[in-house]
Parts: sequence; C-alpha cells; structure tokens
Amino acid sequence: MALALFQRLVNFGMNQLLLRFADSEILGMASIRCELLLSTALFLSREGLRLALSRQDVTSDRRQRQSAINLAWLALPLGLLLSTAVGMGFLWLNEEDSVDRKLTGLLFCAGAAVESLAEPFFIIAQAHLITEVRARAEGIGAIVRGFTAFAGLALWDLGVVSFGLAQILHGCCLVVVYLHFFHRHPELAGATSLLDFAPRRLPPEGDSNDGWQWFDRSTMLLAGSFTAQSLFKHALTEGDKIVLSLTSSLPQQGVYAMAQNYGALVARLLLQPVEEAARLVFGKLNTAIEGDASTASATIGEMQRLFLLLLKLALLLGLVFVCFGVNYTPTLLILLPGKRWATEEASRVLGWYCVYIMTLAINGISEAFVFAVAGGAEIALLTGIHSACSVLFALLAFYLLPSLGSAGVVVASSIVMLVRGSLALVLASRYFHRHTQALPWAQSIPRPLVLASFLLAAGITTLSEQWRRDPSTAEKFLPPFLALGVVESPAARIVVHVAVGATAFVGVLGSVALNERKAIQMIRKEFS
Repeated sequence: MALALFQRLVNFGMNQLLLRFADSEILGMASIRCELLLSTALFLSREGLRLALSRQDVTSDRRQRQSAINLAWLALPLGLLLSTAVGMGFLWLNEEDSVDRKLTGLLFCAGAAVESLAEPFFIIAQAHLITEVRARAEGIGAIVRGFTAFAGLALWDLGVVSFGLAQILHGCCLVVVYLHFFHRHPELAGATSLLDFAPRRLPPEGDSNDGWQWFDRSTMLLAGSFTAQSLFKHALTEGDKIVLSLTSSLPQQGVYAMAQNYGALVARLLLQPVEEAARLVFGKLNTAIEGDASTASATIGEMQRLFLLLLKLALLLGLVFVCFGVNYTPTLLILLPGKRWATEEASRVLGWYCVYIMTLAINGISEAFVFAVAGGAEIALLTGIHSACSVLFALLAFYLLPSLGSAGVVVASSIVMLVRGSLALVLASRYFHRHTQALPWAQSIPRPLVLASFLLAAGITTLSEQWRRDPSTAEKFLPPFLALGVVESPAARIVVHVAVGATAFVGVLGSVALNERKAIQMIRKEFS
C-alpha cells in the first residue's frame, strides 16, 4: 500500500511538471485520443485471456500449468494484431492531421505492441499470486514514462511526440523488469529457468487419444467469450474519452484531462480506501447475519448505524469539495500547473469536478454496501443499471458538450452518479426492510449547525474569490474599514484568499468535531 501511494504521488508530481510545459492541445492529444488508442489495443487483446486464466488452477498439474502458459502467449500476437489495426484505423480517421500527431498516435500503438511482450509474464505472475513484480514494473515504468515526456517537452522541444516516445519506453521497462524478475526467481512460478515459460504442446488429457494440442479447448472458448464481452465493457469504461474524441476539440479534451488528473488523485487517495474498507466490513457483517440467527437482529442494527454514518461521512467530504473546492480551483490552477491553465473553462471544469467528487463519494458508499450484501439477482440488476447509465451518460454528454464544453462531460458524469447512487440506496433500503429494519435516513444527514457552517464557509469563500478576481468588488459587500481593494498585488490577494479559506475550513472542522462526536467515535471504532 505504501508503495502504491508513493507511485501515485510521484505520478502526480510528474504530471504537474508536464502541465508546466504542455498546453491543452498537446495534453488533449496525448491523454485523451492517444490513451484511447492504447487502452483499446491493450484491453481487447488481453482482458479475455486474463479473465479466463484467472479461473484456472495452474498449480494443480503440469498440463494445466502449460496450458495457461500457452494461452498467455496468445496475448503477444493478439496485441501486435490489434495494435496494428488500431494504428491503421487512427491514420484513416485522421488523414488531415499534422505529421506530429500522426506519429504520436503510431508511437502509442507501437507502445501497446511492446507492452504485449510483457503480458505472458504478467499472467503467469498473477496466476501464482506474485504481486510484487507488477508493482515494481509499473512503478519503474511510470517514472521512466514521466521523465521521458518531461525531457521531450522541456529539453528536446519534441511537443506531443514526447508522450509517444515515453509510452514506448514504458512498455520496454515492463518487459525488462518481468524478464529480470523471472530470470532470477523462476522457482516462484514453479519453473527452473526462463525456458520453462516457453509455449509447448500439451500432453493428452487422461486416457484420451486426441493427440497433442497447444491450447485447452474449453479455456480457449471461455477466453473468446470474455473477449467478446470486453468490447461492451471497454465502451462503458472509456465512454468519456470516446465522447470527447468524437465531439470536442483538442484544447477542450486537454482541459478535461487536466481536471481528471486532479480528480483521480482524490478518488484514489481518499474515496477508494474508504470504499474498500466499507465493503469488507459490510461483507463480514452480512456473513454474521446469515450465519448466526440469534445475533442477527443486533448485527443488522450495527450494520444500519455504520451504513448511515458512512453516508454522512461521504456527504461531509463532498461538502468540503463543493463549498471550498469550487471557489479555490482558479487559485489551484495558478499555483500548480501555472497561469496558462488558469482559464475560465479550466476553472469551470475543475469546479464541476468538485461537485462530481461529492456524487462519487455518495455512490461509492452506496454501491459498496449493495455489492457486499447483494445476491445474484441484485448483482444482475446492478449490472443492468450500470449499462443503462452508460447509455444515459453518452446521451447527456452529447447533449451538454456543445453548450458547456468539457464541463458537459463532468456534469453528465455527476448526473449518472446521482442516478446510480439513488438506485443503490433503494436496494439498500429494500435489504433492511427484508430484515424488518426501516432506515432512518435523517441519521445520514449532518446536523443543522454543521450544514450552517458549510453554508457560511461557502458564502465567505465565494466573496473572497470575487475579491481576488476584482478587488474593486470589495466595496459592494464589505464595510469601508474592511475594504481590501487597496491590495493591488495578485500574489498578495492569493495569499489573503487562501488565508480566508483556511480560517473558514478550521471553523467548519470545529463545528464537525463539536456536533458529530458520536459519528466520529463510531467510525474510529469500526476502522481502527
């Protein structure tokens, strides 16, 4: 976990350096269009194989192990084939694009082909539960990719081509790290040398006289089925990039990519750990309910209290981003990526992303609960809901993009998250009703004084942001002895604006600490 956190922070730091030298057009090309090419080639070539092989016990006998190795090597020709096909499609769709952009797209496709060379060893490592090599390979690859892109932009003036070269070196790092690891530790995967990982014909199974084969037929069919399903899954996962690529300009795509960079960091560092912990706790409580009828009623009550408390925590976290983040996104852009990114559109997109984080937090807790306790029917229903919401997202994004620009995609995502979260809450309510426990929803709402402190902080920081932009506005809403219009330096106004926000935030924290003591104590007890 510490290594993953370090990698994310290093990636974030490298992205800040890149933003200093890359404009929105370069970032849009690299982070939206080219990343879509890369993910398409890689996802479709390996997802089906990964899922199929995850169901095989490669440690049971020699035939199963060799079957898994042979099938893992299929990722290499599939990756090469799909990388070539995606590259040709990219050139066909972008005939009139500049040479640099065409070259960058082809370099990303070549990077996908290079990365496919590491896929057999990745699958073998996963099958034997060797997780450290993946973390090491991806960590080194991400650092090399970041430094290469930075050097290409800042030192060699290669523009967007820097990202293509960086992607190829990232793939090379993955291959080298995997080969080096299994060269030194083949025994961890039940081998004696790297040669044991080569594809070989399979011996006949049992008393069968079918002769020697290269692949297990049932696993091949399963992999093909998963690959076909992955087409739809890929469209759902990359829906925002697909919509942006089809309907928006490169600068708009770059602004969205910048906002996503910040939002993803918050989601991974703050929201994801809470959701994963909540899913584990809810799963254990649900198991206790089903296993011991004598204590089921008390356990259901405990689960209910915890669920409502976590919803309250999600609301509090979301309110922080809505009430503070929206008014400090312009300042954040000035301080981190630089003034070139501190545009009205970028501020608007990042402001809406703060709203999106609130919906993401609520939905995360709701779905964590449902997935922890749901049976087969509820899981199928949720899968259908997610598919329908993906279609809804595409329709909303296409409708909102012309009027709101890149922010339209974020607004569409927020609406979809609200829909998903609401439906998950309905399923949670049904679960408690089945156990004769009605949900007192009021307990998930922060206390009135806490809400009032957030509202006051939002008002204060909004006025402070207006003053930072135009000091003359102070005369409209401040008494003369408090008017700060005389502060002419933009840097000084930023300092005052940040100080105002920090003071308001301390006040909100004090209000939460005083009014939500029981909630804080219970959360500490459950997750300590």
